[in-house]
Amino acid sequence: MTKHQTRQVAAARPLDVVIESNHRIANNLGALISIVEKQIALVRTGPALIPREDVAEVLTELVGKILSLSRLHRIITTQPAQGEIDLNHVLTEVLQEFTTSGILGDRLRINSTLGCRYMVEASQASMLTLAFAEIVTNAMKYAHPTGLPVELSIMSVATFDGGVALHIADDGVGFPDGFVERRDAGVGLKLVRSLVENAGGRLETKSNALGLSFSIRLPPSGVRWEPGAA
Repeated sequence: MTKHQTRQVAAARPLDVVIESNHRIANNLGALISIVEKQIALVRTGPALIPREDVAEVLTELVGKILSLSRLHRIITTQPAQGEIDLNHVLTEVLQEFTTSGILGDRLRINSTLGCRYMVEASQASMLTLAFAEIVTNAMKYAHPTGLPVELSIMSVATFDGGVALHIADDGVGFPDGFVERRDAGVGLKLVRSLVENAGGRLETKSNALGLSFSIRLPPSGVRWEPGAA
């Protein structure tokens, strides 16, 4: 390659960066709009008068999703030409965004173990980030209806087959007795499952006297594990 060709390639990169970043932002905003539209439809079929607390909860969940995507885009715009993103880094940054924004108040206590690097495609990262935000905000909403602080445990581990499992658990009351997901699941749980499955993952839930836990499992084909990084 000549010096002139090298300069041409270098000059084209900033435009490529902008195009790729805008493409990812547009896709993720589209996903967010779809989520909001579902919430609007739910409100329209509900009661004519909505308690102030319910409105505040819906807006808090929406802000959480916006903050999550905002943090994600700050990360991907620093490496827009790179097809993979460190999922653990994204989730750690999202938790930091939640903490500094104050949207969850002072009731949330987080015990997080997100050490190694788990590289996923940017499109997967956006879906999993939204699912993660939904799980965290729902924990604040449902784990302790009496208003007690919520203890949230977050851990990611490599699975025996080379995939990754992300475990998120709270210390709350769990699902109601007799809960059957296909019959009783609300919009939040349906949304989480849809986002995880769209990201190529599998969602498992477990509810008992110790609280409610979510396990998001990504197959080896959907993730690249870098055990040597912290």
